[in-house]
Amino acid sequence: MKKLLALLLLSPLAVSEELNLICEGLATQVTTKTITTKSKNPSDFTQKSESKTRIKDENIFDASIFLNLSLDELSGTLEVPKSLRRKGAKLTKTDLTELVVTENFFEGKAQWNRVAKVKFTIDRRTGILDYKTSGNVSFNGNCSKFKNTKKF
Repeated sequence: MKKLLALLLLSPLAVSEELNLICEGLATQVTTKTITTKSKNPSDFTQKSESKTRIKDENIFDASIFLNLSLDELSGTLEVPKSLRRKGAKLTKTDLTELVVTENFFEGKAQWNRVAKVKFTIDRRTGILDYKTSGNVSFNGNCSKFKNTKKF
């Protein structure tokens, strides 16, 4: 019985499978500005008109995302730079709330607060990450494994 227990504890199934990824690519932040134009009829001051025009602006910049995945426990963490968070946000690291591991994909969700949510998909064959937020930021990049060690 003791040998069987020792064999189970030392088997590869008992070892936690962790995967650390760094994903580097381009982030897109979309903002919308509204310009209001008011006009009056010079011959009749009671007639006024107002028109609103929305202008979409995209800001594209380099960014990196870190993912620490525990594949056997279907959990992990997501770490992003401040540029991928809303202005004034203090958190840059959060736990994954849902992680699905298939033969070809990693899919997950994370939540910064009640409103700010994240969905991501990583293609295991190509290493491409597709990251979308409930706000105005998205990210696409290439992921590679990295050893989680400190340089300094």
